[in-house]
Amino acid sequence: MKALRVLGILILAAAMFVGDTDFVSTSTWGQDQKTIVKEHQQFIYTVVRVRHKTAGGSGVLIRSAKEDQDNFCNYVITNHHVVGSAIKHVKEYSTFTKQMEDKEKLDTVNVEIFRYMNTSKLMDRSVYDANILTYDKSRDIALLMFRTVKKLDFVAKLPAKGKAYYMLQEVYSVGAALSHKPVATRGQITSLDEKIENLPFFLCSSPIIYGNSGGATFLVDTGEFIGVPARIDALKTRFGSTDSVTHLAYIIPVDEVYKSLDRNGYGYVWDMKQNWVDCAKKRRAARQGATLKRLQDAKNKIGKTAIGGTSANDLFDPMPYDPMLEK
Repeated sequence: MKALRVLGILILAAAMFVGDTDFVSTSTWGQDQKTIVKEHQQFIYTVVRVRHKTAGGSGVLIRSAKEDQDNFCNYVITNHHVVGSAIKHVKEYSTFTKQMEDKEKLDTVNVEIFRYMNTSKLMDRSVYDANILTYDKSRDIALLMFRTVKKLDFVAKLPAKGKAYYMLQEVYSVGAALSHKPVATRGQITSLDEKIENLPFFLCSSPIIYGNSGGATFLVDTGEFIGVPARIDALKTRFGSTDSVTHLAYIIPVDEVYKSLDRNGYGYVWDMKQNWVDCAKKRRAARQGATLKRLQDAKNKIGKTAIGGTSANDLFDPMPYDPMLEK
């Protein structure tokens, strides 16, 4: 049978939702209890399920800090395509500029955290409404944030930027496969220089499937988060059927996550040398600059001088909703 190689993006649709099943490890780790508990904390407890209406996938907690006067801010990395249904761009007519303008409308998404007793037995779960802080469609990355009264106990361990990785390093890939609570699979890094649409990917042999999108791949020996599962290979036959090749898992490298956060003004989420106040000021300055340019363009187009020398803040609040600036 002749088969064609095609690239499959992991997207979890409503029809794929299945009932929860308690996580059961079938591997023979041969490790002491302390090591097993530590691996649960690093690899299982840091991964969440992400949902929006009929679609969903996974996410990984990378920061929990008191950046709000009353609450802790918790940050989740996921794929853009996991939360894409919550992002809308529409055109609306502005009575001020007298022209159609692009507007961004962001819905909240659900982040579901699982808690366990006796290490592996599901105890309960909590669902939070999370804001989409920023996203990078080309890199397929999105950053979510939700608030809690208490600091979360477990977040992923982040490696240094530019750290070297090697083929045959052991990894776990963890995600809400087929909408189950986080499931871990083990494998190796098999390639470091894959390219899709001119963007870099790792290739790993730790099997993933629909619903793993947006989760996490970790180094076994250090416990570090090294990337985001995003795609798998698939084979398309001459009869039109498609078979997923789950052990050919494409992982967005963590350095690409860092670049995306830096570019969009959220570098403080991963870099301890940056702080959220300075990053928020940079985002506001960039948006004010864009708004003033838009006002100047509108002024030139309608031929009026009434707004000459007037700042954007004097005219109206030009800022899109930014959860990190709202109190």
